[in-house]
Amino acid sequence: MLVVGAKNTFVMKHVFNDVANMEVGKAYYGPEEEHFGVSWRICMIRCPLRGYSLLECLKPRETNPWKIETKISSNILKPNGNWRTSFISHDFSQKSLENATFYDCERTSRYVIDGTMTIKLEVEIQKMSGFESQILRKFDDVAAKELSDVVLNFLELIHGDSLLEDSATVGILKLADYFDAKSAIARCERFLLENSKNSIKDKFNLAIQYKLEKLKEKCMSKLETHADILSIVPEDPMFFDHSL
Repeated sequence: MLVVGAKNTFVMKHVFNDVANMEVGKAYYGPEEEHFGVSWRICMIRCPLRGYSLLECLKPRETNPWKIETKISSNILKPNGNWRTSFISHDFSQKSLENATFYDCERTSRYVIDGTMTIKLEVEIQKMSGFESQILRKFDDVAAKELSDVVLNFLELIHGDSLLEDSATVGILKLADYFDAKSAIARCERFLLENSKNSIKDKFNLAIQYKLEKLKEKCMSKLETHADILSIVPEDPMFFDHSL
């Protein structure tokens, strides 16, 4: 389960044994691990001079489209105890020809320690799309459990069974934005336009942060002076709309 607003990462590490005797072109696998409701595994393929480490996403290629946008740090242990690190961005996708990302290990022998090679992958998930119906109560860490009420509100909303309240809107907007759930975002905006008791400043901040254009226009229409405008400017400048 993703923790909205947090850095959603996981680490996988595996020690491959007897590297010198690996068959060329054969895939060797680490154990499967589940992170954020999806199964993953590390794979290594030995080539004549080079080796490749792979991160495989084992989610089935179902009918419904899905995508996991990631940034990955690939680390290979050196004999001196340091790590050789490389970085790559990769989108794992239901439509992708292969759900794997390749990392060139250069000449394999440089990283063999007592016949073994240690690979560590640090994965940051930036966005998951197509997983709305699978959120339920699969939590990847303790912090995610604090979001249980928000998750349930979100699920009820996307299925049309929820009556919105101001206290739940922010959390639902965060999840809806993260999972690109446009229907949930539209319902939140309609609630903020018609029923919310929040201040204009709070509404305007949400409008800027989540690109709620109708709500932004309504808030702007209520501003009459320069002081009114300054009173609603977001405290965090990264959310400020410089087109205003």
